[in-house]
Amino acid sequence: MAPRDLFRWITAHWELKLLSLLTAGGLWFLVVSGEKAEVGLSVPMEFHSMPAGLELGGERPETVDVQVQGLRSTLARISGEELRAEVSLAGARAGESTLRLLPDTIRTPKGIKVVRVSPSRIRVVLEPSETQVIRVVPRLTGHPPAGYRVSQVRVNPAEVAVRGPRSEVGRWRQVETDPIDLSGLRGTIKRQASLGPLTNSVRLADEKGVEVTIEVTEETATRRISRVPVQPSSDWKARPVPDSVDVVVRGPLSRVKELTAGQVGVVLNLKGLRPRIYRLAPRITLPPGVELLQVDPPLVTVSAEPS
Repeated sequence: MAPRDLFRWITAHWELKLLSLLTAGGLWFLVVSGEKAEVGLSVPMEFHSMPAGLELGGERPETVDVQVQGLRSTLARISGEELRAEVSLAGARAGESTLRLLPDTIRTPKGIKVVRVSPSRIRVVLEPSETQVIRVVPRLTGHPPAGYRVSQVRVNPAEVAVRGPRSEVGRWRQVETDPIDLSGLRGTIKRQASLGPLTNSVRLADEKGVEVTIEVTEETATRRISRVPVQPSSDWKARPVPDSVDVVVRGPLSRVKELTAGQVGVVLNLKGLRPRIYRLAPRITLPPGVELLQVDPPLVTVSAEPS
């Protein structure tokens, strides 16, 4: 057949040929999607009807493998998270028990049938429930700016109650908060913080978070300031010996670093005294926030005479 004749044959009555092709494809899809098939899935386990005063302890399976059956089109869209293995603990007693897992214990979407469960039996341990009070530890990350430090951390409440199986609750002494970043913080900061995870068996008796108060203060520094002039506090002619002293001070880094001798007052109080020679301790005045540690020498000799 010549190419031109072949083209005419293909394009002749093309509407009917296209309709036939679409119909055949649709029938094929219906046949394939309508076929039943089986797939294996990993399904999470849920325990319910827990007897009063008991808890699940020890290791237990978190998932179970199931073989499910259904239409191929339905199975193509399903995941293990849509199914649940619901295990009833009604009537169970403290100690070790073996429970059967049957297909009807698996909760499934409509159109899905469970044909096999693996394992078909699981071992669980039930223990008496116990509550214990443990302390809360703030989890601090990062660092304050240079020249600053964390001077105090307070947590409210400082302790929380946890509940779980007796054998596991006793292992806990503290629980950390979620991370609190200290980067760039200064002054007094309050943060609401959640508490970090415990285990599947041990949980917080109260789900409320805690308030963490952090005080970030400036680093302190100690400095000796030399040759600060001694000033007599009277109109008398007074000759202090020595005429200057050294003072050692402590305070916030920025204040102490910039402190000069002119900001320090060293005064000899001569008011009410008679003319004679005295050895007196000078009175030191400093800017707010700066603390006096030492005066060298501690006593100054002064000869007080009428001017």
